[in-house]
Amino acid sequence: MRSILVSALVLAGLAIVPARPAPAEPLEWDQARATELAHRITTEWRSALEAASAAPPQPSVLQQRARDTTVFQIEHLLSAARELHRKLRDGWNRDQTQAYFLIVRNQAAAVLQAKKDAVPFEAAWRHWLAAREAGQELARFYYAR
Repeated sequence: MRSILVSALVLAGLAIVPARPAPAEPLEWDQARATELAHRITTEWRSALEAASAAPPQPSVLQQRARDTTVFQIEHLLSAARELHRKLRDGWNRDQTQAYFLIVRNQAAAVLQAKKDAVPFEAAWRHWLAAREAGQELARFYYAR
């Protein structure tokens, strides 16, 4: 009897908990704007790579490795961003470029996480922020946010 009462209370409690809201629908697809944003992302990450690569040697081996890892990750991210931009420029639509966008988004998150462990590259930071801002705006055109 007691277990039935507890089960009923648990089920009643679950019914009260609000469901997660459905993800918002993406903006209406704008090929020109999406291509422009992808180009901006590519340009900013290229500038960030140049600034990070130009950083002087780090004072310790661990800091140098962290810097080198960050530069390596930016190179891979830049390659993915170029590919996304190329596909959008060639007329690929939202559904065709969704996976490319997700790769760029996930690699950008990894670079920003690695940056926290590396010696700060102040010259690159403003490019990282601009690329992140453009990426957030581009994300509004895709289903995954």
